[in-house]
Amino acid sequence: MSLPLSISGLTVRAGARALLTIEELALPACSLTCIRGPSGAGKTTALHALAGLLSGTGRLAWGDADLCRMSRMARTRFRGAQMGMVFQDFLLFEELTARENALISAVFRPDRAALSRRADALMERLGLSGLAQRRADRLSGGERQRVAVVRALAHDPAILLADEPTASLDRATADALIADLAALARAEGRSVVIASHDPQVWDAMDRVLTIRDGVLEAG
Repeated sequence: MSLPLSISGLTVRAGARALLTIEELALPACSLTCIRGPSGAGKTTALHALAGLLSGTGRLAWGDADLCRMSRMARTRFRGAQMGMVFQDFLLFEELTARENALISAVFRPDRAALSRRADALMERLGLSGLAQRRADRLSGGERQRVAVVRALAHDPAILLADEPTASLDRATADALIADLAALARAEGRSVVIASHDPQVWDAMDRVLTIRDGVLEAG
């Protein structure tokens, strides 16, 4: 089940310096949202705050779960249960195969068999079936990105957060990936927030937000 997002008076600091400020933001469940802005504006910081990787003051709630009021351990549990993340630098285990990387989230889950079937179906949909047994360090940048997407979606999260998911892809592959992410999100009921400088990604979203100098504004 997708979750709506509600933010009010959010500030994330490093010492006395404000890294991120969001005065008010509401995103409905099952919405597709993009955060755009120049390099260094704070797109990745915003995603990390939405994931609970950074703590802040104010209110940042996915559904009834206010991350600002949670302990670090509680945020970690919420993230593992409800979120999938695609990082800009992939964070794959180089010595593992594509399929093994995709199944990392299954290690401690009781539904491993179902998760494995879902991962295999996602790999087929994203054109990775023939690369399932190839080590990550032998994959191209675009292939690694798609493996990271499968890993993020394998446990069927309510929320997907993705940092520049098309950055390592050619235009045709990037467009196909965003179309697949959007179609899966709508079919499965998932909230998606993507940080991207790619105008083609902006066009595929329901809403585009702009961040400048760490301040997130409605687009």
